[in-house]
Amino acid sequence: MNNPLAKRVASRYMEAAITHPPRQPMTFLKSLRKKLKDGFDLLLKLEPTILGSGSEDDWDAYGDTDIREPDYGDMEYFFRKVRQFQKDELRSIQDNIQFIFSEDSGYFQVKGVNYLINSLGYLEQNLESLTRISQVIQASYKRWALPEWVTQERSLHNQRVIGIYKTLPQIPPIVNALEKGVITAQAKLTELLRVQKDQDDVRPQHEKKETLYHTSVNARKLYSSGFSDKVPTLGGIGGSQNTESGTPGISFTSDLYVAKEIMRSLKEAIMIAKGQVQTRHILEWADKEGIKDKILASFAQLYGNKNMDQPQWVMSLYSTYLWLSNKRYNPVYVVNFATMMRDFKSLSPRNVGVLVCTVDMAAPEIKYLSSMHEYRVPPYAVLSIDKVIS
Repeated sequence: MNNPLAKRVASRYMEAAITHPPRQPMTFLKSLRKKLKDGFDLLLKLEPTILGSGSEDDWDAYGDTDIREPDYGDMEYFFRKVRQFQKDELRSIQDNIQFIFSEDSGYFQVKGVNYLINSLGYLEQNLESLTRISQVIQASYKRWALPEWVTQERSLHNQRVIGIYKTLPQIPPIVNALEKGVITAQAKLTELLRVQKDQDDVRPQHEKKETLYHTSVNARKLYSSGFSDKVPTLGGIGGSQNTESGTPGISFTSDLYVAKEIMRSLKEAIMIAKGQVQTRHILEWADKEGIKDKILASFAQLYGNKNMDQPQWVMSLYSTYLWLSNKRYNPVYVVNFATMMRDFKSLSPRNVGVLVCTVDMAAPEIKYLSSMHEYRVPPYAVLSIDKVIS
């Protein structure tokens, strides 16, 4: 019997509120450092067009167009603050990241992450001054447009006014991206420290109802019919495992990236079963990463000399590739590949997808496993299937 609560109800869809720590902290910090630097550099590249030589004549004409905010003084203040933040707050963040990179001691690395979180907090507070002006720009452009006389008269003066008008709207997206990046980084790094400190209680904080993701080889069918009280016997995120009480549960993840990567891998596994992905394809992927020889050696050590025309051994090679790849997520298949290939041969990659579901997180049977941010959920706790991603 289908669970009546686990039907699709699109109006309930919400973004997941659970925060995950960075998958690769050092890579995350390098990316953070680059994104913040690039953001401030982009803003300063706009300054010559917006402020020109420093004369307010262009802005006097700009004011005559009825776009009266922001004014020249606002933008002088804006770019002065950008240079200050680049010199002080950004430098502090870069120094803290460099400190973390230079330390071998876990104790001092943790201290460095704490310093970094504090520096990001200061930058977030100070970015409010940029955000206010950014919001004024957005509001002004919703109300006003340049009059025809500015665009029709081809004077140098008017061309400068047009330059200001076209350049100002580039500011809000950059400021918004900086603000979002800082807030996200603080949350992820704070969660990283929490997980390291509280090894016995690593379940992330969550709302009473959360958006979780279930990857299935029959996603479209489930989207239409809802979950059954009798859960499938497949293991892991793509199927089911036992809940906290020992009863069968549906396997979810709170990480959309993980769900999408499992979907990608399941599609490739079906294509292997059908003979559409072969040994040469996997070796081409490995060769692009520079790990082809490593994979062949590992496969030979694990399995010996096998008939690579058989899907089960192609799947074994594929699994070896996922274990050794630095670019691909590894779902960790713990199954009999011969049986898996036999079952998958009748499936279609088009039916594989991610179900976006609303789950009652108060259900006491829910079991959490940190490795894939996995939640094993009893069917009754799935309140709705909100959409399918394929």
